[in-house]
Amino acid sequence: MHVYREDEIEYFDSDEDTDDEDPFVGKSEYVLSENWDFVIDRKRRHGDLKATTYFKCKPHENKAFDLNTKQWAKLLYFHKKIDNEVNALVNKSRPVNFRVQIGDYCFVSTKDDWDYVQIFERLPEPLKIFAKDMCPACSYDPYHEGISISFNDWRLLLEFIPTIHKQYPEVA
Repeated sequence: MHVYREDEIEYFDSDEDTDDEDPFVGKSEYVLSENWDFVIDRKRRHGDLKATTYFKCKPHENKAFDLNTKQWAKLLYFHKKIDNEVNALVNKSRPVNFRVQIGDYCFVSTKDDWDYVQIFERLPEPLKIFAKDMCPACSYDPYHEGISISFNDWRLLLEFIPTIHKQYPEVA
């Protein structure tokens, strides 16, 4: 019978490979505002290189809103349409009530009288009991988990996209 040391158990439970010299592993943070950073974290998991994208809430360092690869790809696919709606809101050229689904329960939304873009996940019915534990600054509705980024933050994210794609071609 072998008794495992605590550090051995952590190694077995860890999803990450331990090669610290890997030149492809890295993390980049793009500052959107005093409240939000956009982060891309590239790690090796079981030998495969995986990139994770998420919005990090600065006032609450342990709070973040993740976008999986499919959601990020759909956000990129619809970013021009979203930007057109944002421009219509800023210019007050027409009424806006826009929502697009970018994943299973994930949506992007903006409408009249808002000065932000919401990226949120509508919680399925069984998960609504956990909504009360969410950060009030990060969530705008007890049945949603998500973020509201200002139009300036949205435009800054769009400006970062070419740089992100150059540094992280797997998320392009």
